[in-house]
Amino acid sequence: MIIIGSPFVAYDLYTGGSSHLIRLLASVIPIYVVMYLLFRMGTFGGADAKALIVLSYIIPVYPKLTFSSIKFPVNGTPFGIDPFSLFFLEGQSLAVLIPSFVLINLFSLFAFTTFFNGLIIFIIIPFGILTYNLFSLSKEEMKKDPILMFFGHKCKISDLNGKHVRLVHSYKEGGKDGTVIRKFKRGGVKIDDDMLSGLEKLCKNNKIDESVWVSALLPFMISITFGFITAIIFGNLMFALM
Repeated sequence: MIIIGSPFVAYDLYTGGSSHLIRLLASVIPIYVVMYLLFRMGTFGGADAKALIVLSYIIPVYPKLTFSSIKFPVNGTPFGIDPFSLFFLEGQSLAVLIPSFVLINLFSLFAFTTFFNGLIIFIIIPFGILTYNLFSLSKEEMKKDPILMFFGHKCKISDLNGKHVRLVHSYKEGGKDGTVIRKFKRGGVKIDDDMLSGLEKLCKNNKIDESVWVSALLPFMISITFGFITAIIFGNLMFALM
């Protein structure tokens, strides 16, 4: 991304001069700091952080596009102004100027908009999973595991091989009567050949159902991608909801 994007950045620097350089630094530095802190806290993946950092380098300011007389983003840019234009206003005190610049710049940086949109889309995903479960599960299954309906779905054990999912529960035979202990596992249980053969054996012996709860492995990069597309077409979702 850096190699492909650098010629465009160089062109912007050539045509925009020092003003574009300031915008570039004001985009890359805060994005880098925020992404680094999130990564160090273990709440963000390295690939996701790098993608947003490079995005802040290639597209530091919000792009304004026109296609067939339609202006994008259709919701406009946050606050409708360039945050750097504040510095050219007369009679502004630093007590008002700096907080205003930070606030407007936070929503105006394209990488931050992509990040915010990605978060909102990621939050909406559980409701999509819930809708799917409402149409695919029986009332008894819904009553038995209502919370799981937001982040998991049921899949037949015979269909698990090759699927990009994790088991929501671990299954272990315990006690003299051979009952199966089902335990919720945060982060899920990786499915391998041994796990599959064990589940098939338990199912064959009628100790567990033929379908088990699984959760899809959805990398945040997917949300970032949709957040990017949404930012280009619509704009900043968080700003629109405020």
